[in-house]
Amino acid sequence: MTRAAVVVVGSLLVVVGGIALIEREATRLWFTDPVSGEEGQKEESDPAATTSKETRTALADATAPVRIPRGISQPTRRVAQWSILRTRRDPRRLNFLLLPVVIVGSALFSSGMQAESPLAVFVPAAAVLLPWMAGATFAMNPFGDEGSVLPITLISISGLAYVRGVMLPGLLLRLPIAVLVTGGAALVGPFELPAAVGLVGVALLATVVAVSTAPAVGIWFPRFSAISIGQSREVVPPRLVTTAFHFLGVTVPATLLQLVAGEDVGVLSDASTWFYGIGTAVQSVSGESFQLVGGGLLVVGAVVITVLSYRLAVRRFDRYSPSL
Repeated sequence: MTRAAVVVVGSLLVVVGGIALIEREATRLWFTDPVSGEEGQKEESDPAATTSKETRTALADATAPVRIPRGISQPTRRVAQWSILRTRRDPRRLNFLLLPVVIVGSALFSSGMQAESPLAVFVPAAAVLLPWMAGATFAMNPFGDEGSVLPITLISISGLAYVRGVMLPGLLLRLPIAVLVTGGAALVGPFELPAAVGLVGVALLATVVAVSTAPAVGIWFPRFSAISIGQSREVVPPRLVTTAFHFLGVTVPATLLQLVAGEDVGVLSDASTWFYGIGTAVQSVSGESFQLVGGGLLVVGAVVITVLSYRLAVRRFDRYSPSL
């Protein structure tokens, strides 16, 4: 009854809060975007300005109901909108997501169904797989997605704005899903509140890492050749090695972070015996100290990787020269 009450109250808060936020934003946009006759006359006398405004309006309408906040710079907002639009118009590009999810998901489903509480397996898996999908959905092959307009993109926008733009959809659309699904399932499942908070923290950190590393990996290892998927229609998916590298780079550290932060240190003790050559030094460290140090190193490493990946992706974009 307690968990059911938490779910009901939480759902009501989300619904009521969402309605209030939507009403507030709609009211703000209604009164802060007045119509000016002089502006309309100026645009009518300037065909380029009229065409640009029509393009921006059409792009925003095409990505509805997803809205990019107006506070974000226009170049970054346009890149994000194009990423969302391409994914919506051609979802077959996401077929590469199925391979890791099916391989790992089938094993987890089998283990979860045999466990006393399936959520004890599914919730930690969600905290790992959902963040990876958040990064892989929109930004695993940015250059390949641009296609023939890539040279124009390279000279018309800065690397900083472009990388932010391809990262933005993952943060806006996938981050809330990963956090809410993980947190809600953890509260319903057999997890105490501290464990549930820890799983949400893992999902949040892993999503940020996945979203920041996906453009870096995709830009450094782009794919431009198309493959045929269904009815001889061609798509340009990311390279298999790119997908595997990004998948392992996100899921393995996130899994280790859950393992180190867990209450059961038996697996850690088994790991210490595996490293028999240095077993004495490892076994002399208490489980709590090992968890604290190991978890801290993983978190710091995640932050460092996030910053480096972001900077490397920006630098790669600014220096990239397509082969003619």
